[in-house]
Amino acid sequence: MRYCVYLLFFICVLPAPLVWAAPAQQSFSDWQVTCNNQNFCVARNTGEHRGLVMTLS
Repeated sequence: MRYCVYLLFFICVLPAPLVWAAPAQQSFSDWQVTCNNQNFCVARNTGEHRGLVMTLS
């Protein structure tokens, strides 16, 4: 029984940190918004005001 618990632990828990969700990106006319999965977003202006960056959290 103990070995089943250890096996379940190694199969389920150890590989969990290796799985990461990719950040989401969306483009709006002159803006590119990138958000991670931790309530943090960065908006970059790709139009006339190149280099303008807004951080949303």
